[in-house]
Amino acid sequence: FLRKLRKESLGPFSLLLQGSKGEDYDAILAELPRFEGRVQVGDARLPHENMLEIMATSSGLVHYSAGDRNPRVLYEALYFGLPVFVSIQSMPYIGLQCSSFVKLTDVDHDDHALNADFARWVRVLAQDRRRKTLFKPKNNTLQHHVYAFVDKELTPRRVYRTLSARFSL
Repeated sequence: FLRKLRKESLGPFSLLLQGSKGEDYDAILAELPRFEGRVQVGDARLPHENMLEIMATSSGLVHYSAGDRNPRVLYEALYFGLPVFVSIQSMPYIGLQCSSFVKLTDVDHDDHALNADFARWVRVLAQDRRRKTLFKPKNNTLQHHVYAFVDKELTPRRVYRTLSARFSL
């Protein structure tokens, strides 16, 4: 992700990459100077509650993965009203893919396509900076649309009904 991303595509935002040290950790650190302090990297797996604290103060969530299928972190982010930038390879729920607060990208696309997708998502976030309230988001903000989706699609009853229908139960 960082190898392809240009600093200009971040707009007014910065990134916090969080996870445990993996085989790409040194390659990630090598990319940081290009971003002049606008990308930070955590070096340890965080306890779940710490990750939730980060989400509570974030503007959006980036999940750029070629292998993590339908990741839980997307749905946790939605509960915090966060718009998401996600790879199609992550295979998010189909109802989520066409939502206004989701920007899909393809990890197999080149640098230009990634930066175009990311810059479009960042422009939407930047236009909606007033959105970050924890309780009553204003109508017509991204956060309002995220919460409306969560209330409609991610309630336990709805999720159970959808799963039951898919398995013909």
